[in-house]
Amino acid sequence: MRTVNLIVNITRRLWLTFFYLEDFMAYSNKYNKEEYIEKKKEEIDKLESILKDGVKEVFSSGKWKEFLDTMSKFYNYSPRNCMLIKRQLPTASLVASFREWNKEFERTVNKGEKALYILAPIQKKYNQIVKDADGKPLKDENGYDLTKEVKRIAFKSVPVFDISQTSGKELPTIALKLEKDFEDKDKYNAFLRGLIQLAPVPVSFEQFKSNADGYYSPTEQKIVVQKDLSEYQKIGTLIHEMAHSMLHNPKLNKDISKLTNQDMEVQAESLAYIVCKHFGIDTSQYSFGYVASWSKNEKNLEEKFSKVLNPVKELASEIITKMEDNFEHNLEKVKLQNKYMQVYQDERLSDYEKHLIYLNAIKGIDTSYYDDYDKSYINEAYDCMEL
Repeated sequence: MRTVNLIVNITRRLWLTFFYLEDFMAYSNKYNKEEYIEKKKEEIDKLESILKDGVKEVFSSGKWKEFLDTMSKFYNYSPRNCMLIKRQLPTASLVASFREWNKEFERTVNKGEKALYILAPIQKKYNQIVKDADGKPLKDENGYDLTKEVKRIAFKSVPVFDISQTSGKELPTIALKLEKDFEDKDKYNAFLRGLIQLAPVPVSFEQFKSNADGYYSPTEQKIVVQKDLSEYQKIGTLIHEMAHSMLHNPKLNKDISKLTNQDMEVQAESLAYIVCKHFGIDTSQYSFGYVASWSKNEKNLEEKFSKVLNPVKELASEIITKMEDNFEHNLEKVKLQNKYMQVYQDERLSDYEKHLIYLNAIKGIDTSYYDDYDKSYINEAYDCMEL
């Protein structure tokens, strides 16, 4: 029994040291184990201090929008790591480890460059003594202390380098940038089609009496966007309402009671900004001047920071990844639909067949920019299908 207890106590007391053993092997000639563990703890403390100062600045000095710019570039990184990257190198645009630059991108880190540090989670297992309601250890059938396996998460510092700190093979440019492409209606419709596919509820473009550009209805489970908005406004509004339908949908999220209305608006607007910024869509209309007043009474800004932005990061990463993966496919579909729209020129088809094909062709794309000539065919098609 003493042996079992000794093992348990040692495990509980030293479990943190196991997190660093793999890294320690690489530095064993420079540090002994105790020195190395102390060094890593100091690194973590330093990063936590950087985080604390950064979060305070973002909330108090009106730099929320500036921080979202960083998140739009590093959408696969947690808000905490985005903050660490921004605080250490504000101009950073793409980071990777020393090995990743070399093996995956065929680039090398320039001599003398100083690494940036981010936090990486590590899960370790250890045995914990099981106790009763009075705090006394439970015994197994042999009289030994009963133990259970416990998993615990900790963080270690990990060095990364920005692309500006490296040299080598040129990286491919990102194909999906829409800053100048909204003149191309096919690309606009392909992008809009992709968003509609990702929305968890039906989306429609309608003219309604309201000062709002759009709304998400939890009761009717639908998103409605004003049809007369500009292309940029339609995209931003749709993403904003998608955020509400995904993050604040009572059918999908049981924890929305923990969020205030202001929390939810900040989440929705932040998500729209991150996605639009990532794809090069105009974001000049976004303003986050209200963030300072929204958070002024918060006692724990770091907790607020994570509570609001962690879900935004997860959803932004999902939307950006799927939009990039599906864009070319959606563009092909839109171009195919445009070909179907010429079906009226084929005299071999009956009116019913033409209308049926036409309606299938326009399904799921924005037709609000069509002129009256095109819209007359849409109305005629619907009238025919109702017969």
